[in-house]
Amino acid sequence: MKRMAIVLLIILLSQVAAALKVDKLEIEVVVDGEGFASVTENYFLSFISDFEFNDFKQNANKNSASLSVWQASYDFFKPHFTESAGNKITSSGIIFDETSKTLQLKYGLTEKFATLLTSEQRSDTYSIPDSALAAFNIAGTIVIPENTRIVIRLPENTEVDTEKLPDKVEVAFGNQIVLNGIQSNSINIQYSLLKPIAPKSDEIVQGISNTYIFAPLAVLLLIGTYAKREEIEKIVEDYIVNHSEMKPRESEEIEIDFGK
Repeated sequence: MKRMAIVLLIILLSQVAAALKVDKLEIEVVVDGEGFASVTENYFLSFISDFEFNDFKQNANKNSASLSVWQASYDFFKPHFTESAGNKITSSGIIFDETSKTLQLKYGLTEKFATLLTSEQRSDTYSIPDSALAAFNIAGTIVIPENTRIVIRLPENTEVDTEKLPDKVEVAFGNQIVLNGIQSNSINIQYSLLKPIAPKSDEIVQGISNTYIFAPLAVLLLIGTYAKREEIEKIVEDYIVNHSEMKPRESEEIEIDFGK
């Protein structure tokens, strides 16, 4: 009898897990200047009953931040840019927000998300291959469902090659690739990372030359001024005396007539 109750409980819990629904999935991939990326996946969940919600909260506390335990408990929960994309996780964190009923997964990738194609004087060209979206590949077609939104946030000083993108791919704010409700055989993302403009070599040489020329002259001028400071002080004092309004009056001769 006790064994039968355990079996029924397992069946009930499996049905609860199957009834759990992901209303929306939002993924943000932040790519740095070297092509490495950090990923945040937000699963917006809906529950059919308070019992299901409370049961999920208990599992969340039990699973804690163990990614392997979460994956074993729920089929829908998985990092979308790891094994299937030929990459691995450096570190991960898992949080369940009871208020918004959102399960959040954050992780970093060991390998580069974007591959360097060419490096030139003014820019580096990178490519994000189709293999990065392997988790969304169904029978050779990349399928991003309507309830899934992927934002790939590139560095700010980038220029995206929009001609290589499918029509439904959106470029927001110049450096954000938005994928939502798309079916395509290929999604080729290429962008150029602009380099800061460095001063020309002749300008640098000229600046150094000026420094070496004028700095010694300034030092010599200060030394000469200090050596002749007494003479300079005397000249200044004489100038002040000669041009001062407080000059001594010239003596006046007074003639006295004592009579003859």
